[in-house]
Amino acid sequence: MNPIFYLNFMKYTVLSINDITQEDINHVIETYPLRYEKALKKRFKEDFLRCIGGYVALEKLLGFFNEKDIYYNEYRKPFLKNNLYFSISHSGDYVLVAINETEIGADIQIMKEKSLRFIKKLFNEQELEYINEKDSLKRFYKLWSKKESAIKADGRGLAIPLIDVNAINENSITIYEKTYENECFLLEDKYVISISWR
Repeated sequence: MNPIFYLNFMKYTVLSINDITQEDINHVIETYPLRYEKALKKRFKEDFLRCIGGYVALEKLLGFFNEKDIYYNEYRKPFLKNNLYFSISHSGDYVLVAINETEIGADIQIMKEKSLRFIKKLFNEQELEYINEKDSLKRFYKLWSKKESAIKADGRGLAIPLIDVNAINENSITIYEKTYENECFLLEDKYVISISWR
């Protein structure tokens, strides 16, 4: 179904919600009831499938896990009891899951034409120049996804203003005193995927 990819010491997979079967849903109902309860609260079918798909993909990477072994930091970032870190992201038709033995953050964004009026609150001057130089939409999403993956890896999430995350370097991102390695690439020329780790 969905292959496992390796990037340095980490693993990740990308799952299409269109590939989620009733068997997958039944498995989550039986094995991960807390996740299923969370999925039931979703208003739209696509959101329900994305929520289910997160654990289908996570189990593909980990094998069976006990959802009671998932803990959360003070900012609600999840990690496993044995200090295995994971990150789940979804957008459009896809769910992205990455795991690592150190801090990790994963982000997927579907590229849509949208208003960029708040762009100055997200990017520094150097990043704005980069975005406006050419391929503005693609560059906007690339930097945005890099920033999102880095704040997830950091564990503080949106408690960190995105403008304070420097994503201009090709393979690294800096948040205050910390530097994260990063890989950013396209899926189907419609989605941007970014994975950050330390």
